[in-house]
Amino acid sequence: MDKSWITKHFFSQDYISGVKDFLDFAFGNSKIIMIKCPCQRCCLTKHKLRVEVEGDLVCYGFLPSYTNWYFHGEELDFQDQTTRVEQKSNVDHFENPTMNMLGDIFPSMSNSFSEAPNSPREDHSK
Repeated sequence: MDKSWITKHFFSQDYISGVKDFLDFAFGNSKIIMIKCPCQRCCLTKHKLRVEVEGDLVCYGFLPSYTNWYFHGEELDFQDQTTRVEQKSNVDHFENPTMNMLGDIFPSMSNSFSEAPNSPREDHSK
């Protein structure tokens, strides 16, 4: 399905036609009356009726990053996803899972996370 309309101007014919196609797809043949709104204001956090979603998409635009409509019935396409596996040497991933997770989130701080838990610390209470 062509999704190039997502980044076009909100009032262009391509965009308006794309919104209609999206709504037809999302509501499809099912009996649902509300869907997660993919507008830039709601960010898939609010359930709304078709007419409300249409209004939001025209006023606020479609989330440009929401290109696989998995919340609206589209199958996930894992072939388009690229994953990067990083190999780390000399790291015991089972020693302290919390510290390992913090090290993954904040790689520039990983040296301070590997500090021994019983190491001396400054006394800031003075």
